[in-house]
Amino acid sequence: MLSSIVKVLAFHYILMLTYSLLSQAYGQAPLLLKRPSNVTVSPDSMVSLRCAAKGNPLPQIMWTTHGYPVSDSARLRIGDYVSSEGSVISFINISRVSVEEGGRYECTAINDLGSESAQSWINVIGPPFIKLMRNLTVVASRPIYINCPYSVYRLSTLSWFKGDRQLPINRRQTVYPNGTLVVHNVFRQEDEGEYKCLVEDKDGRSAERRVSVRVLVAPTIMPFSFGGNLQEGMRASVTCTITTGDVPIDIQWFKNGQPLTLTNDIHLEKVDDFISTLIFKPLKQDHTGIYSCVASNEASSNNHTIHLSVDSPPQWKLEPDDKSVIEGQSLVIDCQAIGKPEPRVLWKKSTDQWSINNYKTIISGSRVQTLVNGSLYFIEITPEDSGSYMCEASNGIGTPLSAVVKVNVHIPARFTERFQSIKAQKGESIELGCVSHGEMAIKIVWSKDGKNVSPLMMQSIFEENNALSNEYISKFLIRSSSRSDSGLYTCTASNLYGSDERKIELIIQDEPDAPNGLKTSKVNSRSFQIQWNEPFNGNNQIKKYIINYKPENGIWETNGKEIIIEPTRSEAMIRGLSPKTSYHIRVRAENDYGKSGWSEIVPVTTDEEVPDNPPSHLQVSATGSTSIRVSWQAPVSKHRSNTVTGYYIGYKKVDDKRSGSFIFKTVKADPSKQHFTEELSGLEKLTKYTIVVQAYNNKGAGPLSEELYVSTTEYDKPSSPNLKILSIGSHNIELAWDPPSDDNPIFGYFVRYKKQDEHTWHENQVAGEVTSNTLIGLDCGSPYHLSLLAYNSMGRGKSSDIVSVKTQGSIPRAPEKESLLTSNSSFLIVHLSAWMDSDCLIDYFSVQYKKDKSELWTKLEEGSLMSDKNLYIKGLEPACWYNIWISARNGAGTTEAEYKIATLTENGEYLHQQGDSSNAQIISLIVPVISSFAILFALIITTFALVYCHNKSRSSSIQYGTSSCGESQPKAECLALDDISMGKPNYMDSYSRSDGPDPEAIYLASPYASSRLGTPMVDSSDQLRECNRPSLNKHLLPRNSLQSSNTYDVPQQRNHPAKSTDELRVSFLECIKQQDEQNNAKRRAQSQANLLWNSHGYSYGHILYPTNSSPLNQNYGFRTQSELLQASLLK
Repeated sequence: MLSSIVKVLAFHYILMLTYSLLSQAYGQAPLLLKRPSNVTVSPDSMVSLRCAAKGNPLPQIMWTTHGYPVSDSARLRIGDYVSSEGSVISFINISRVSVEEGGRYECTAINDLGSESAQSWINVIGPPFIKLMRNLTVVASRPIYINCPYSVYRLSTLSWFKGDRQLPINRRQTVYPNGTLVVHNVFRQEDEGEYKCLVEDKDGRSAERRVSVRVLVAPTIMPFSFGGNLQEGMRASVTCTITTGDVPIDIQWFKNGQPLTLTNDIHLEKVDDFISTLIFKPLKQDHTGIYSCVASNEASSNNHTIHLSVDSPPQWKLEPDDKSVIEGQSLVIDCQAIGKPEPRVLWKKSTDQWSINNYKTIISGSRVQTLVNGSLYFIEITPEDSGSYMCEASNGIGTPLSAVVKVNVHIPARFTERFQSIKAQKGESIELGCVSHGEMAIKIVWSKDGKNVSPLMMQSIFEENNALSNEYISKFLIRSSSRSDSGLYTCTASNLYGSDERKIELIIQDEPDAPNGLKTSKVNSRSFQIQWNEPFNGNNQIKKYIINYKPENGIWETNGKEIIIEPTRSEAMIRGLSPKTSYHIRVRAENDYGKSGWSEIVPVTTDEEVPDNPPSHLQVSATGSTSIRVSWQAPVSKHRSNTVTGYYIGYKKVDDKRSGSFIFKTVKADPSKQHFTEELSGLEKLTKYTIVVQAYNNKGAGPLSEELYVSTTEYDKPSSPNLKILSIGSHNIELAWDPPSDDNPIFGYFVRYKKQDEHTWHENQVAGEVTSNTLIGLDCGSPYHLSLLAYNSMGRGKSSDIVSVKTQGSIPRAPEKESLLTSNSSFLIVHLSAWMDSDCLIDYFSVQYKKDKSELWTKLEEGSLMSDKNLYIKGLEPACWYNIWISARNGAGTTEAEYKIATLTENGEYLHQQGDSSNAQIISLIVPVISSFAILFALIITTFALVYCHNKSRSSSIQYGTSSCGESQPKAECLALDDISMGKPNYMDSYSRSDGPDPEAIYLASPYASSRLGTPMVDSSDQLRECNRPSLNKHLLPRNSLQSSNTYDVPQQRNHPAKSTDELRVSFLECIKQQDEQNNAKRRAQSQANLLWNSHGYSYGHILYPTNSSPLNQNYGFRTQSELLQASLLK
């Protein structure tokens, strides 16, 4: 007993310790951080109580006063919040305190792990006061607690009264100093009634409050029970009587904790409000259980519980039945019974098949067992287990139960011998036999390697049945066997109760298969290993393997070699081979029945060997103070297949005794080369070195060459100087340079130069102290490459960076046609001096010409002495158009130009413009026309209309003749506006009068013209001198065409600066005198105006234009644009 108590206490201690550890690890019970303090205040003062706590989970704080919850009112507020430190702070604020809010207050912090409380008093100065107390109800025999919620400043006495008697009056009553009255084991007769709490202060003032206590009596049940030895079929009853308790009382019955359900055999009779009877008629097995009577009233509830047990005789739960089973299987015969108490089950077997009374109890063994649930279990049944079996169940109540069943065991088809192996030689006859036992009828099916077979031409099946011995025989006959007959044959015997198999392995012996899976390994220069997979041996042991190999290009019969290998091996090492040579290998197997075919042929190439000889013809020489040049030839190998991947160049100082080993530099070898050269750098100045060379390949390094000795020099070749260009001329370039910055001596320099398209460098050698040089005799306008290198006794140094430079001058520029060509009726003059050489003398001309639209060109003389000549093209036809092609060349290149010009008519007149003469003229025409067309278009339309209306009455016919080339010229009354603005000529012909050496001229207004203020007048002689200047001849018109002048801008050639004329005064009377006919002058003036209007390729200059509105003897002045165009139309 003591040990049990110790165990219980230990277990309780472990639980408490575990709870404490878990609480510390995962949580914390509430802990009050701040407790409310007692306060004494005057009425109408403000009071605040504060309580703070922490815990995990976060606790909740509740306030009570004398055991009653504190709630908000008009003067009292409760609030709480969580601080930044994670604690809960709760407070009570009373705005105007009175004696009614005085008394004891308690704050309680609570969470899932516990609680903690603290209390304080609010003492309000004033008369005593007791708060209203609620009436109480208590159950008899239980304790009652009555708190007196008083508020007294300087309490003197506190008393409890029941009636007129002051408490306590017996041992069950206790009055505590805090005003609490406790009454234990309450009785209705003594403790029910009214109680009074009286308090008095030290000033003699008092207060009292009354409270009523009501005592309730719970019901009491008289104990009851069922009688013993109750059996199924009997009748039984129990009565539940309530002896005490306040009415009304409710009585209920429960079975196994659930409300009792009434049935036909369970009845409930209620005698009165205090008695209830439960009746069973008749009793049944399922009535067994726990029954409870529960009485309840206003005060409480009470119950009384009893157990009902009903005994019953055995009954079948699972009755056994007859069984049929196949030999060798397991068998379970179920036999289960129910009853109270639980029945016992026994199995018995009949020992006499003709009598059912002779049974022997079965005892569990290794083959037959009786299970706990009453079943009979046969682990592996045999024919001897057939017979009658009895299952008997009894429990001492009533008559035992028994049942007899029969067990029949059937024999399936089976073989006594299940495997056989047969070997035979190819071509022999073979008989396979199967003998099956079992109940008839038996069927046998043959299969091979899992597939059913049917007799072929050389096969047959024979069967026979022996009913006396239950044997069934089947034979499979193969007359002439082959390798395909090898396999696993299966004969399957079956009847109604089962099947069995017999397997016969048939092995047909033959010559082996060829080996497969050949592969080579451990390949080196003189040998390799061959491996193969063991082939099918023809069901006969392999005696040997034969390996045959030959060079790749050899013949098996003449160059092949054989090696015999014992049958236990599947690999062999082939030796005595040549390095880096390709071979073919094959293998075959042999047994008692013959040789296999050859395996597949496997190629293999032996590995190479290290070079067997050192490099030859080794030579060394110093190339500077820190470098040595080494040259050698490839080694001569005994085997052509040996290759050299590269070379190791070894060097070491002769006088350095601290390190006797070579330092090697690796050089990759080019297989196509036999001679090699390499330079060693980073050596020491004036030091003697030993040099060796060693060849290597993928297999390693060969022998070292002989050692050669060489010493480095005192200094090196000069480094590259810094080349600079000082000046560039047409035929010369002035160079300068900074000497190299190293300490190596300089004996001189080589100035190297070549034209960009040349392959050979030209060199000028200068002394070492010279730092500049001038290249002369160069081609002008040509690009050159320049470089400079220094030299000394060690040789030439490194060249400087190549500098690209171009001499001054450019290719010739073609002149304008007006300055290049002069036209006559039968010849043309080509002024070659008009070509511009662009600062590079022209040294060659080529001139060709042809009639327009002709395919045949005529070449004139060529040469370099034509630049200062005038070239005459004679024998031309009058009034015909010609194409002139000129090529000019100078040192910078060649320029080609083509012109179109017409010879004069026989009367010395110009032909009308026919079309483009050159691509250059097309471009120079389009640029000014397009740029001004958009701006002038609207203005021209308006001006044309005004001029046309003004001059209509003065219009006359303008007639063009027909050229001698047969081309008709247009005829019209007047020139339309589009003849001026749209039908623009692409060139300008110079106009010259034949009737005087100094013909007077005027200028036609340019389409770019803009009015401006005039300049002071000049004399007409100045006007004539200005007209005679060659640069203005291209703008000449007949002197009698117009009568007065304006000043305007006109396009000038882009290749020349703008030409500006002074303001001229021209006398048109002298021009009219030199004119024979006014109409002819008008025609020529119109043609010249049309040409001038469409001229192009000019910058702005100034010209004078005579108008039609002034007297002929009036000096030039400025007129309006309308008068300008009016004059140009010559209406």
